[in-house]
Parts: sequence; C-alpha cells; structure tokens
Amino acid sequence: MHGPSLARFEFGDYSATLEASGGRYRMLDSYLGGGEVLTANTRRRSTGELEIYSEGQTYGVRARLLRNLAIASYPGGERAVRLSGSLTGRSYNALFAAADKGALPVAIFLLWYLAANRRRAYRMGRPAGGEKM
Repeated sequence: MHGPSLARFEFGDYSATLEASGGRYRMLDSYLGGGEVLTANTRRRSTGELEIYSEGQTYGVRARLLRNLAIASYPGGERAVRLSGSLTGRSYNALFAAADKGALPVAIFLLWYLAANRRRAYRMGRPAGGEKM
C-alpha cells in the first residue's frame, strides 16, 4: 500500500494497481497494458455501500469497516464474495464464486478497500445509519 489512495498487488508474475479518487476506484491490470479490470463507485459512504463493475458483471457491496467485513452480491441478491478479517486485520478469509471471472478481482479490491479505510472508521466511530449484515 502506498497510502489510502494507491496500492499495488503482486502474485507471482501477475500484478495490478488499485487507485482511489474521491468516491471512485479502479483496478488496473499490468498484463492488459494498464487496462481496467474493475471500477467501483461509492453509493452511500455513510453505510459503506459500493457498486462494482468487473468482467461485465455488476456487484452491490456492503462493507462494515468496524467489523472488518465486506459482502458483494449480484443484482438478484445472491452472494458473489464474502471477505471477513480478524479483529486486528492481520488475517482474512475470502469466499467467492469460483465460476465468476470477476469474483477474484472483486475479492482483491475488497481486501484493499477494508485495509485502507478501516483506520478512518475507527477514528470516526460507527458510520451513521449502519445496519447489521
């Protein structure tokens, strides 16, 4: 991580860059010459809701920063990705739809999103209007 607005993900020969600007996010793939793998927009910052587009699929995301939890769902409500972290944020579990080509990039993005924004959430306290998941 290079601060809360930029990060680089590397796994073997694969690498991607994650960028944030305001309420917009992008994930760029180095194999695609910097092409977009994923874009995300904040729907409601106070409740941690995002909308993600990846591999032609739209995902609705509800993130709970204080609980270190994010769930991405398809438009029909079925879960595509569930990412949960330990209290200290040192370990995470990810469950995702393996048949969905966009689910792995979404899981990587959500890992970065939780890690980059958790600190802000603890300083501010619980976001207004937050519901239980």
